[in-house]
Amino acid sequence: MDLGGYLNHQAVFHRAERHPYGFPRSVRLNPPAELGDGYEDGFVLDDSCLLTVKQVQLKGPFRAEEPGSGRLIFLFHLDGRREIELLGHARYALNTPRFVTYFQPRGMAKINEWVTGGTYSGVSVGFDITRPPRLWRDMADPSIQEFADLQFGRDFFWTEQPLLADMRQVAEQIINPAVHDMLIGEYLLLKSRELMFLAANEILRAKEQPDSAQARCKASAIRRYIDANGLQAISVLDIARTFSMSSSRLSHTFKSRFGKTIGDYILEIRMMKATELLTATDMPIKQIAYEVGYNHVSNFTIAFKRKYGQTPGQVRRTKSVGMVGLAAVSSPN
Repeated sequence: MDLGGYLNHQAVFHRAERHPYGFPRSVRLNPPAELGDGYEDGFVLDDSCLLTVKQVQLKGPFRAEEPGSGRLIFLFHLDGRREIELLGHARYALNTPRFVTYFQPRGMAKINEWVTGGTYSGVSVGFDITRPPRLWRDMADPSIQEFADLQFGRDFFWTEQPLLADMRQVAEQIINPAVHDMLIGEYLLLKSRELMFLAANEILRAKEQPDSAQARCKASAIRRYIDANGLQAISVLDIARTFSMSSSRLSHTFKSRFGKTIGDYILEIRMMKATELLTATDMPIKQIAYEVGYNHVSNFTIAFKRKYGQTPGQVRRTKSVGMVGLAAVSSPN
């Protein structure tokens, strides 16, 4: 891996003639004087891993576009305000110290935006998912395999949580290394590995506590959101973006708590409402289909009959569903 592609993504910044550390495969970028002061450092740690350090004092709004790198990124946001937008997908605001894990597929543009100027401080370390470092290759634990099933190479995902104290400490040691210049390269490599270790440990810890109070609270919030929006044309991906979770993590959290998939739960909400409208109103079936989230009455009819064994027209004529249907639309836990 070289710094050529990285530099192309940071064209708004100016490249310094040399990095002050004198570390091979490193670069320092400075913002134009009219934009602010500070720097962004990039260090190639090995053939796969890239460490970046940002310390900037911006005079006003700043915006830069970055194409997808195909890397799994661990972002340690220390201070300041920053917004990240995945064009056509989602927008995330970082206003407090956060630990973020995200994957940006190749070709998917990302916009970094500092909307109010001010100070920004952060560290990120990431690697090419096709060439993971040994730490990740060695973790054959099933929970890591599940994490690796997040459709790397195709889908963007983003998860975040408050920054842990030990993560902040290591990130600050990278920003202000108190070691001899001759040791800086090895020091940065070791500290970056430590950050990746802390990230991996937190991912494992979270996966081993799927029924924690935090997970239960999150699952309940997801269900309330679906209750409020389930009659609209929403998908699992839409809900995942709303809650800043990967689709697979969202599905796992919901099913672990309620024993059913999000798709099944949305279907129940829609069919319950459809049955109510069919039996208590004279609303046309085509309009009912639209009211419960279907753009085509044929799709609604197929889903309804698969659920209850009766067509919407049959239910409309009898003003009721059979015993099996009544059981199926009973309120979920």
